[in-house]
Amino acid sequence: FVRGNKALDLTSYYKNDPTWSSQLVPSQVKPYTFNDKVYGVPVTMDGKMFFYNKDVFEKLNIHPPKTWNDFIDVLKVLKKNNYTALQFGSQDTWTISHYVGTLNQRLVSPEVLAMDYNRKTGKFKDDDYIKALEKFQELLPYFNENTNSIDHEYARQQFSNGKAPMFYAETAEIKLFGPTKFELGMFNFPEVEGGKGNQTNLTGSPEGFMVSSKTKHPKEAMEFLKFLTTKHMGEKLVTDVGKYSAVKGTVNENNSSPEQLEAVQSILNTEEMAPWFDMSIDARIADAYLTGTQMMLNGDKTPKQIMRDVQKAADTVRFEAGK
Repeated sequence: FVRGNKALDLTSYYKNDPTWSSQLVPSQVKPYTFNDKVYGVPVTMDGKMFFYNKDVFEKLNIHPPKTWNDFIDVLKVLKKNNYTALQFGSQDTWTISHYVGTLNQRLVSPEVLAMDYNRKTGKFKDDDYIKALEKFQELLPYFNENTNSIDHEYARQQFSNGKAPMFYAETAEIKLFGPTKFELGMFNFPEVEGGKGNQTNLTGSPEGFMVSSKTKHPKEAMEFLKFLTTKHMGEKLVTDVGKYSAVKGTVNENNSSPEQLEAVQSILNTEEMAPWFDMSIDARIADAYLTGTQMMLNGDKTPKQIMRDVQKAADTVRFEAGK
């Protein structure tokens, strides 16, 4: 939108009204920033966490893993005790993107990621992309069967009903879990030993609004966005919908469960958000990546084959961007 001159530069509104702009969580404004100018207003914030059944973990004397090897060990214990360790629905490929994108972010160096996620320079030739897909493959024995046949909502329901002790979900889904018969816990995606990326980033992204550069009413549009990001409206968003406002202090003990407070604190504490993978790259590259990985889940493609398809798509995108 910015490259196509479709989005209005909102930088002056941020600078001229610090009382309003300073109440927004800075990490949620950053994704709307391009070439040191701000082109959007975050309304909600969200992150991705592993949620787990504390009762099962306590019963088996296992603990939230810090590293990938620890994670695999936990999954092995769960499977050995006849649990479907990790609930997953990959009928819609966006759920795959959250795993793959996070593994890329953990394993691939930030410099390589920045180059490859840029449509003008992306080649995806680094072997660490293959390693990331191989890590994802390691989870296959611990998922429920036929992941490509079920959607994320069904998988969430299975977790909420106690059918599986772990589930990778967005923090905004906590209210959608409903009342569970077990105590809910959460942890960030584990550190991957030997990975070249930032090991503490939280995958997630704000949702918000941009303003059309063609609008005849920029002041009115910004007044509306400022209204949506008042503290009152932020608290109402949490109370009524269960989503987290990007306004500081709107998630509190009066309108949130302890789990929601913990989730928001994880978002606030992260150094940097790793944006949703399928939103970070050109749609054609994302399609090659995610449909290929979906086939990998069925045993029909290897990580190397997937990356060859991704590289072809990147070549097309790079050629068009260079015209």
